[in-house]
Amino acid sequence: MLLRLRERFRCWAGFRVVLTRKGIDAMCKAYKKGRRKMRDAGEDEAETSADESRADPGTGEPEQTASAAEGTLGRGTRRAATSTDYGGPSPDDAGQKTACLYAGINISGINGEVMPGQWEYQVGPCTGIASGDQLLASRYLLIRVCEQYGVVVSFDPKPIPGDWNGAGCHTNVSTKAMRAEGGYDAILKAMERLGAPGKQEEHIAAYDPSGGLDNQRRLTGAHETASYKEFSWGVANRGCSVRIPRMTEKEKKGYFEDRRPASNMDPYIVTGKIMETTVLPDC
Repeated sequence: MLLRLRERFRCWAGFRVVLTRKGIDAMCKAYKKGRRKMRDAGEDEAETSADESRADPGTGEPEQTASAAEGTLGRGTRRAATSTDYGGPSPDDAGQKTACLYAGINISGINGEVMPGQWEYQVGPCTGIASGDQLLASRYLLIRVCEQYGVVVSFDPKPIPGDWNGAGCHTNVSTKAMRAEGGYDAILKAMERLGAPGKQEEHIAAYDPSGGLDNQRRLTGAHETASYKEFSWGVANRGCSVRIPRMTEKEKKGYFEDRRPASNMDPYIVTGKIMETTVLPDC
């Protein structure tokens, strides 16, 4: 089984603060002002969270959030995460991406996300348990690098309450059968098993450290999520529990994306649960 974990995080410059509605509005104004300055200066980067552009077979992602005292929230953290000014044997002096590459972690991308100050990086493709090893190591390196920039990281699935996107660890999954010619049938069989009676409750309970309580704040059916109360899947649909990429449907082989795991999930439990449901019945 190949996996890619797509981690999202949020972090604050200096110290943690309680965000009021007035403070959030001020952050958004600063964010928009910073984006305008970047466009005027020709520095705006083509940052996209479109999953279709990352068609690696089988993967998962962590999401993070960063609020920095800059025009673009968390831009300093992104620079920290993508810095290539690596000049020594210690990862302390490197950006997170460079530190991960130096440490042998298969980090395959990084991009800004929907919430101001929210960022995402992708780990994988990895085989089996290696996905958990690499995700945990990458989280540690992220925290260590952010220390150098005076930034605090949060992996909470809903760091700001209200009308804001949450943070998940979308997990892209494929098996050898799914990647082979005609593998779409194996993907459809996996959808049938994931949607079997009682499986939604089992998976939601395994997808965050609080037995599903963290994800109840995030999986509301809004903000590109499906409700935690029921299972759904669809092609190119980010409002479903599981998304099948358009390219996978077109080529009749590839991977699927489980969008339910929370950003603070335990990768060993999550990947094990997915394998238990979708693969082990055939063993």
